[in-house]
Amino acid sequence: MNGSRPLWQALPLRLTLALVLTAGFAAWLLMDGCARLLVGQEGEPKSGRVEEEDEVKPVRKPRVEEEDEPKPKRKVAHADEPKEKEPAVRPAPVAIDLRVAARNARHKEVADLFRALGEPHDVVKVRGLSIKIGGSERPGGVFHVAPLPVFAPNVGDLTGKVTLRILDKKTGSRLRTRIEPARSIEALAYYEWIARDKVNEFLELKLDPKQLPRAEQLQAAEQALSAVLRFHASARETGVRKGEGWAGVGTELRGQLLGVLLEQLEQLGKAEEWGPAFGLARRLVETYPEAGERDRIRRGLEGLTKQALTDVADVADSDGELQEAKAKALGKRLEELRLLDGDFAGQVVVRPVGEGLRKQAKALVQRAEKLAPMKGEPASRRKAREQRAELARAAWPHVPGATTAGAPQGMLRVGVRHLPIYMSPARAWTDSELRAVELVFEPLVRGGLAHRPALSEGRPKVVPLGREFRLPPNARWSDGEPVTAGDVKFTVEQLKADRTTARPIAWGHVLEDAVIGGDSTRVRVMLRQGYVDPLALMTFKIVPEHVGALQVASEAFAKNPSVGSGPYVYKEGDFTDDRNRKPYRKFEASETYGGRVGKEELPRIGEIRLIGLADATGKWEPGPALLAGKLDVALGLSAAEAAGLKGKPGIEVVVPKATRPNRRIYFLAVNHEKVELKSPHLRLALSKAIDREKLLDDHFRSKLLGQTVHKALNGPYPAGSWACNPKLKGRVEGSLDPFDAVGAGEIFKKAQEGLRAKEIALDLLYPKGDPELDKAMKELCTEVGKVLPGLTLRPKPEEAGKVREAVERRDYELAYFHHDYQDESFWLMPILGPSGERFTTRNYLDYSGPLVALAENMANRRDFVKVRDRAWALHQAFLMSEMPFVPLWQLDPLMAHRSRVKAPPLGPEGVFANVERWRLGP
Repeated sequence: MNGSRPLWQALPLRLTLALVLTAGFAAWLLMDGCARLLVGQEGEPKSGRVEEEDEVKPVRKPRVEEEDEPKPKRKVAHADEPKEKEPAVRPAPVAIDLRVAARNARHKEVADLFRALGEPHDVVKVRGLSIKIGGSERPGGVFHVAPLPVFAPNVGDLTGKVTLRILDKKTGSRLRTRIEPARSIEALAYYEWIARDKVNEFLELKLDPKQLPRAEQLQAAEQALSAVLRFHASARETGVRKGEGWAGVGTELRGQLLGVLLEQLEQLGKAEEWGPAFGLARRLVETYPEAGERDRIRRGLEGLTKQALTDVADVADSDGELQEAKAKALGKRLEELRLLDGDFAGQVVVRPVGEGLRKQAKALVQRAEKLAPMKGEPASRRKAREQRAELARAAWPHVPGATTAGAPQGMLRVGVRHLPIYMSPARAWTDSELRAVELVFEPLVRGGLAHRPALSEGRPKVVPLGREFRLPPNARWSDGEPVTAGDVKFTVEQLKADRTTARPIAWGHVLEDAVIGGDSTRVRVMLRQGYVDPLALMTFKIVPEHVGALQVASEAFAKNPSVGSGPYVYKEGDFTDDRNRKPYRKFEASETYGGRVGKEELPRIGEIRLIGLADATGKWEPGPALLAGKLDVALGLSAAEAAGLKGKPGIEVVVPKATRPNRRIYFLAVNHEKVELKSPHLRLALSKAIDREKLLDDHFRSKLLGQTVHKALNGPYPAGSWACNPKLKGRVEGSLDPFDAVGAGEIFKKAQEGLRAKEIALDLLYPKGDPELDKAMKELCTEVGKVLPGLTLRPKPEEAGKVREAVERRDYELAYFHHDYQDESFWLMPILGPSGERFTTRNYLDYSGPLVALAENMANRRDFVKVRDRAWALHQAFLMSEMPFVPLWQLDPLMAHRSRVKAPPLGPEGVFANVERWRLGP
């Protein structure tokens, strides 16, 4: 501002002086620091050699920054777990000054090592160079010099001129500075190379173990290498070492240090110092992230685990009672190993620990079983049995037989019409197949009126355009491999590529990616756009990455899903149930499921059998088998079968409640590739020509249950759902059935005129194996022919799997099909949207009409009122003008079970959604 004094004139004199002095001191520090950074740098002088200096101050070492060592992870304490004393952890070595350590060393060899590496220096051999000290000429040739900046693995790689700051070999003080032509340097050894060789020589010394035990020798080598590595890291950061060529030098040193630490780990194991050994193992896993390093650590942990379990294996091979102190010590050792495995669950490096623990737990259980209770047994035998069961629980809490109260017990016999064939998420289609998938595989969250965590640990965190999930740190696949964020990412990638999941690719199109978080237990599932119910998009089943995409999508894996994360594991084989004399699929309680936090002692039932009861014609009689105690549960009952069991003693019939709507719709899939079916008039006429209520009454309902079960449909949405337009009612009170024989005939005439055809014949494909469905489809074809003379529907039964394949290949005309809405959003794009590589950009209907845009527009909305209004508008356009497929009905899932089966209420998310918590009473 004009007229104002400079700032320094406005300040008091003392303050001005203080600022000047401070600024001067700071400038001096900056210049001094820059000068120090330049020590060891190359310089190109203007003329020849640098003149000898009269006085040279000792060269100070570059400041070495200490590495931040990660703290060992601690087990998260849960309210229902007893507090445990933490295992002894071997601390990371304290950063030391090797010169000071050399003076304090008690052993000459250690002192020599520390002294040789106390001052960072390189060694050069220069042809014809001598220096003058104290007025006399001192010939040389080999000199200690301040660390050089440029890395040259071969001395011949040096070019130009090199600045040599010669150091005193004893004190490390700087004597002279010379600039020499690179060609005059005959040999060169860097400080890191010198340290490598010195440490190797030191470790090869055959020393008296009474004077210097091998453990102390290794610790000295570790201290030396750690100090050199700290120098190396600091030198690279400050520019004392320049260029990417130095990276390999640091990697070599890290590898050497890792070798020393792994030998320490082995020595601690041999000395049975388990606390320090497990602490060192934890530190190794935390601080060495590279793949090659992890492989070496994994082999080291394999050896440590074998050493730690040697005594446990001896116990598993013997019958004697253990001393209380020894049993307690073994139990503590097993718990610490299990903590090590749990802290790093999801990391392949600790796999040998978990494998060893599970193996020994099984061996201990087998020994405990051999010591089964017997009449008049001595107390020592009972104690020996209890000790082995207790050690098995400490090693692997959920190993079968390790506990009596919480072990899965009993067998559940479940009757189904037909045995499941495909039991993986990629290929399951029939009801029994979908039930099998529920037993073996899990989603992140389960869909319903309110989403519930499944594989996810608790509810996810809301993030912009996505959700962040945390997986249980000790979740494992049934083969022992950890369940990780990588599995979620892999599943999303397969879903987006239209592989390994039965979901249409429309679900993959709204997913952007799965982003792995800071560790293997955190993952963010991201969306391309907003969605009214984001969690609904994340209810897909997770498949194992380590099995591989080709295998997971294969028919072989679908028939024998040997790896799953759910409460049960499929056991391949040809089995016949002893009570029903029928074949069954066997599912055993997973050994790994109950190891998760919150899943302790689950599942409660040891074995589930899915028993195929139908004969060659599809006829079955679940009621008598249930009443006779040959079955515990019967699934897929007809209304007549359910009505016949209602009120029977010891039998409970389960009918879905109105508050938990059925999310499955049945319809006639229409192949729009066929010329006749491109006509909307033909589709509308066909829809109005089907008397749904009559077909339901004749073949699916019973007089006792009446219209309380099974609903007719007039559109794409479930009856009674929020998306179903309440203004669009049927001609019969209380029904949505759009049956109208007169109106159908009038519309069909328009179709005939447009197609210029009086006679139209179409095949109706449907699954065989259900006698009532067979009758219903044949009657439908007959009645449509009566209402619409000139239209002939030919019933064509086929295996259920082949029906699905034909529809997906669009090798059909009409097909009896179903669709399961995954959530309460009732999103239509999985039916009307693109269906992946098989159909280029269209769906299995080959429909591309205006309803696609309406359904797509709904997905972009978040406001529920706007979404509902668009759903109602789509429903009206569907019924009045488009009819891309012909809606038929909803068949409520009916089941019955004996009263001894304690099961949660049946919900739309699946019969076995909570099967791990089912119980069997007497």
